[in-house]
Amino acid sequence: MMIVSIFVAESGLKIGDFDSIQLSIMVRVIGVIILFLWYLILGLSLNNMTENPYKFKPGLFVVAIIFCAFGYSNMNLQAIFSENYIVPNFVSMLSTPLTLLGLIYVFYNLPISLKSLETNRKVVFSDCVLDMILLFAFPIGIWITQPRLNKLFMKKKN
Repeated sequence: MMIVSIFVAESGLKIGDFDSIQLSIMVRVIGVIILFLWYLILGLSLNNMTENPYKFKPGLFVVAIIFCAFGYSNMNLQAIFSENYIVPNFVSMLSTPLTLLGLIYVFYNLPISLKSLETNRKVVFSDCVLDMILLFAFPIGIWITQPRLNKLFMKKKN
């Protein structure tokens, strides 16, 4: 989505009242939402596997994903509507720490759950640092992580 965003920004495209920069930011917001939906589906799927030795609270995970998606979307949308932004200041001030807490929860639990399923034992955080970086490094990390996920889901299916 970042490549599409850059292409839209440089194209001079205009749709209605939105110029190419504003459209580019909207593409980034859509990309953020898609990315965090992938994290949500992945996390809940891994957590629901019965053979997973590491379980986290799915409700808290969903709330953390919402905080992350809202925080990143809010940050991008502020660039479009800087003068006429309709979200109150206190919401913007709260979104930063809530986004950080959401990121910590998501990127702590998701790699530990993934690694625990692969090794069939509870793992510690130091075993999952590389996985945490890979999940955060969009899109390269997803290209590396997705084949591992496919193996886990195929093993569960059989």
